[in-house]
Amino acid sequence: MPAQPESAALYTRLQEVLGPEPAATLMERLPDPQGLATKNDLKELGSELRAEMGGINHRLTAIEGKLEGIDGQFEKIDARFEKIDDRLYDFHESLRSYARTFVIAQTATVFGVSGIVLGITQLL
Repeated sequence: MPAQPESAALYTRLQEVLGPEPAATLMERLPDPQGLATKNDLKELGSELRAEMGGINHRLTAIEGKLEGIDGQFEKIDARFEKIDDRLYDFHESLRSYARTFVIAQTATVFGVSGIVLGITQLL
């Protein structure tokens, strides 16, 4: 039944203990020894994975550096917006001051013209 010589002894022993049919069934279920991984296969795979992870870590470090640079640029932009916000606040305060002055001046002008008109009407 089995084609591999190293498993012939196992097959013979299984036939003795279990009988021919169960022994054949068990032998059919055994994996192909050539398809099994060895310790060396696993060590090679581990080395390949470590090398690949090293490359990935290098790329992630590069991306991290770029993101830090972008973050620095955003901080500069944020600082500029803060300066613009301060300037707008100052401009707003100036406008309020000018508006108050304008309202007071216009009120004084209206009262002054009203007084002149009343004065003229009193003379007539």
